[in-house]
Amino acid sequence: MASIIPPIHRIPTETLSHIFIFLLKEDKVEEDSGYAYEDEEGDDSEDEGSSDESSVVDPLSALLVRSVCRRWHAVAESTPELWVDLVGPCGSHWTHRALSLSKDCSLNLRVIHSDPTSYDPISFQSLLLKKYCFRSLFIVFPRLPDAANGELQALLSSPLPRLESLVLDGGSSVSDYPLGQSTFAGQIPQRLKILTLHCYPLLLQCPALHAPLTCLKLWDCPAWESMNSLLGTLSNLPQLKIFSWEVMDDDTPFLNLPLSASFEANPRLVHLPHMESINIRTEVERVTYLFAHVVIPTSCSISALSEFHNLQHDPIDDLYIALDIAFGERLLTAFPSTTDCQRSGFKKMSLCVFRLDYSAGATTIWREPTSTSGPATFRLGFLPLPEDDEYQVHTHTLSIISHILGNWPSTSHAVSQLHLHHNGFHFANPSHFTPENRPYPRLLGLLPSLEHIRAIDPAHGFFSAIAHPPREYLPLLRQLDLEYIDLSTGDYVDLVKVLKARGDISNKETSARPPMTFGLKYCSLGGEYMPDVRMTLGAY
Repeated sequence: MASIIPPIHRIPTETLSHIFIFLLKEDKVEEDSGYAYEDEEGDDSEDEGSSDESSVVDPLSALLVRSVCRRWHAVAESTPELWVDLVGPCGSHWTHRALSLSKDCSLNLRVIHSDPTSYDPISFQSLLLKKYCFRSLFIVFPRLPDAANGELQALLSSPLPRLESLVLDGGSSVSDYPLGQSTFAGQIPQRLKILTLHCYPLLLQCPALHAPLTCLKLWDCPAWESMNSLLGTLSNLPQLKIFSWEVMDDDTPFLNLPLSASFEANPRLVHLPHMESINIRTEVERVTYLFAHVVIPTSCSISALSEFHNLQHDPIDDLYIALDIAFGERLLTAFPSTTDCQRSGFKKMSLCVFRLDYSAGATTIWREPTSTSGPATFRLGFLPLPEDDEYQVHTHTLSIISHILGNWPSTSHAVSQLHLHHNGFHFANPSHFTPENRPYPRLLGLLPSLEHIRAIDPAHGFFSAIAHPPREYLPLLRQLDLEYIDLSTGDYVDLVKVLKARGDISNKETSARPPMTFGLKYCSLGGEYMPDVRMTLGAY
């Protein structure tokens, strides 16, 4: 009789239960514990990951194994670990079932309360009986009713001894309920590692800021009133690995310091020896002050996006000094100068519009360091106040990029690949500037090792810059890829001639190199759509 029973039904119950648990763990979906900041390269994006980023199981997995047959149904409902992720995402019915079936397991609450009328809303009141079990809280509530808000505050005001991750997203407006001294009943959550807040005020008396945090991310969250108070908080978080702070609301009271504060003598430094990634977007004087006053590993990835609302009160030379101290000296330590001919620094560089929206500014991203002592990603963005034409790059933006490339060798000397995605990288009146001072010649002339350019809808002046003789700059250029651009037949013919001539001259004057290649993708050529064309301009 036993021989006709399918093998799968002969698996012992305990073994089957372990298989279910293993399968669900394998089926984990990466959960952004802090909404990773927007990468500015679209398809080229690389997330700033960390071992502390949390993950969740697809909640439907437990329901699927439960529905296969009666035996699996019984085994699934007697396996508490299968139900820890069903608290919240499938409505109140399955939340109540999961609270019961999970027994004493640690729970992961996930509630997205964007529209209480669109689905069966979760009552936070019903969760209080199992509050001691919560390991993570992920709650999005841009339209939470007042009654539910009160229930949420009751939950957050309770001791949560198992809590490891707290993510609160209040939507587009700042919540009226700050995390303060009474949060967690005034007790420090000893297991809390991840704290992520979006439009949710954080008071400095909050016990969470005394927890052993490894990840702290704040978006438009009133928390600090000065840079010194921010540094005071960071000094109490020596285990921090990921820090993100973005400020969009200019109305939040904050004591701004002049740029000169970034190069004060004998600054009080905050040591953060475990830091892996810092992301900050705020006023430029806050950005430079922060990085001039923290000691972090040279391998720490950095994203610093700066806005210039107060720059008109400080000379541009002060900004250069502040940037050199905050970032330039850091890169010199990460990439020490070498005596041989090998160039040290980043191999890849991208230049795009600031935050994909502001052509007056620009964001530059460097990747692929030649040494493990350097950061995997180094991103600097600058947004001056727009002048007459907000759709072209600001002169300050170009000057800052030129200063960086010309004075920080690691940002230019080893760069072999350049990705251009800035449709405002031009001046309205180019005749007012000498050719070498126009945006593209200034940029390309500072990248002596460049071999490959990928340009998306390049602005006016790009082709004339490429036409410069290779003896002047770009002597190593071997590949040009254009995307999303309309070319006339005449422009195309002229460009091919220029590229072929470049290859001919380069190969006559140097040792044999790969032939020049030229590609068009998603382009229009003489009115005809060209989805993907690649050609080799001569073989040498």
